[in-house]
Amino acid sequence: QITLFMEDCKNIGVDVLGPDVNESAFHFAVNEKGQIRFGLGAIKGIGEGPSEAIVKERKNGEFKNIYDFFERIPSSQMNKRVAESLVFGGGFDEVDNYHRAQYFDTDNSGRTNLEILLKYGQSFQDGKNEIEHSLFADFADEVKIEKPKINPAPEWQNMHKLNKEKEIIGFYLSAHPLDEFQYQFKFIQGALSRKEILETKKEEIDIESAILPTDISDENEDIEVIDLIETTEGEDEIIEEILKKVEPKGAFNFLNLDEVEVYKNQVFADLNPSLFVDNKIEWNERKKINERSKEFTVAGLITEYEVKDSPRSGEKIAFLTVEDYTGSQSFRLGDRDYLRLRDKVDVQRFVIIKFKYSLSADGRVFVNITDVEDLRDALERFAKSMSVVLNVEDLREKDVDFFKSLIKKKGEQKLNFYIKNLVEESHLEIHSMQTRIAINEETLSLFNTFNRFEFFLN
Repeated sequence: QITLFMEDCKNIGVDVLGPDVNESAFHFAVNEKGQIRFGLGAIKGIGEGPSEAIVKERKNGEFKNIYDFFERIPSSQMNKRVAESLVFGGGFDEVDNYHRAQYFDTDNSGRTNLEILLKYGQSFQDGKNEIEHSLFADFADEVKIEKPKINPAPEWQNMHKLNKEKEIIGFYLSAHPLDEFQYQFKFIQGALSRKEILETKKEEIDIESAILPTDISDENEDIEVIDLIETTEGEDEIIEEILKKVEPKGAFNFLNLDEVEVYKNQVFADLNPSLFVDNKIEWNERKKINERSKEFTVAGLITEYEVKDSPRSGEKIAFLTVEDYTGSQSFRLGDRDYLRLRDKVDVQRFVIIKFKYSLSADGRVFVNITDVEDLRDALERFAKSMSVVLNVEDLREKDVDFFKSLIKKKGEQKLNFYIKNLVEESHLEIHSMQTRIAINEETLSLFNTFNRFEFFLN
């Protein structure tokens, strides 16, 4: 349910922020900026008790730093498991300047900084209680315990950090592993294609316009609100069908992982009954359908991979789960495909998977992997040229300097220009005969940083 909620928020442009001990409540809540803050109760390992203790103590003022947090939260509500869950989930990211790995750095005795902080908090509270119950409480000084020093430490690799985060809150929140190869993914997805950049008009949805134009107040509660849009019987089903329609994108016939099953059902939903004989499809007809089947592409991170013995003696069968921004999809490799592709498949690999839909004799449709490629190599392997979109009336001197620096990045791929004249509503395409550049992550990052020109890859 939380995943669906997150997806809905993303679709309507509402930010969902990670957990924060200085802002999160037990449940999901909206902050002053209209953003949704992740609830402490949704973090694995943190129950209602610790969450309520944090929220209650915060009424006395925000936590100034990590030491202030452990000084004020009762030790009875803050054990090692709860503290670790807060670190993994990002609950301490904004309360101090320490990164997550520093809390797990160890001293000479093997104790982590988090364990030392827990001990410090308990000692501080014991000292405070001792003073408060002393006969000389009115004359006693504040608790004086030396704060433990947290030394610099190497940060975790991004994948390790995100995997720990997912273990605790159920999904990737602060970032996604695919962000590391966002340009490669966008290219395979078709988001950097000529059609997408030049022809596709991105619709902007005005949320306010979706609200009913009539204010319904208590004074008008006797007035019947009428739906002015007439619907006919069965129309809801038609609208739902339209919303679910999936089309492969770009030159690679790309599908998001949450579209693989939807598209399969969409294409093979209405098989001609005449193809079946005794509830089976004749071999010749099935062969024709499978031979005409297109090759499709998905891309993502392999999160699960398991090899088992096949029911057939001596053969192997492999199962893998791949995840992208939209969800996950499981795939199966038979013995021959496993032997052919096993060197390209493993957990934590970013891959491009090419596959076809295959029709069986009884009418069932399977997804058969035809090839696996490394996602990190997508730009170098498949991008043949880059076309930069220019407005002829908006060129500046620093733009020329930018292109000079771009040309210095020698490579094997062509650099072209798509020059627009908005006044005359015309364009001119200039194809380079000699200039070659390297189309890679570094080059595309330059365009993203300069933030002046669109481009498409061929």
